[in-house]
Amino acid sequence: EHRVKLVSELTSKGLSKYGYISLGGDPENNIKPLILPNDIKFSPGDSAAGDRKEGIPNDITSTGADEYWNNHLINIVTETTVTSETFISEKTWKPILGLKPFMILGDHKLYSYLKDYGIDTFDDIFGTGYNEPNWNDRLDWITETLNTLKDRDYTQLYINLLPRLIKNRDRVEEIFKINKERYNTVLRDIK
Repeated sequence: EHRVKLVSELTSKGLSKYGYISLGGDPENNIKPLILPNDIKFSPGDSAAGDRKEGIPNDITSTGADEYWNNHLINIVTETTVTSETFISEKTWKPILGLKPFMILGDHKLYSYLKDYGIDTFDDIFGTGYNEPNWNDRLDWITETLNTLKDRDYTQLYINLLPRLIKNRDRVEEIFKINKERYNTVLRDIK
């Protein structure tokens, strides 16, 4: 529901023309998928999802086609859920690893999780609307913020943000190492 509503809001506010949008379909609710013409058609992660009816690949292993990734500035992540406490998936890590500033429509405490890990969430650029308890208010924050940024010089903004983006990526690599060691510790303890 949150993904469909975000796409609807982006379209109704005229913001969809400023970027690339994809959306998995839902045949049971008569929602057709939005597929980027030259995007990844199959991903190794697809097989993990079984019989996919959404119409887009379950691309958990890449940032998609380079022509799209290299030609946008802000990555809007619609996480799997907006109603639990702190669910985080590969969707959140992709823009960080791919050196993109991001806004996330996800669980209420997701940003706190990222900040606890030392991730820069660009509050000075995007504000802190992610603190809104209701996901509809967080959705409004995203569309309102995008509307204020639509006429900015994206090249200069990216140049200014690049050191912070690199720091985020480097931090994620550290986080993954820490979590791998935690995992290995658990395995050793079990054995």
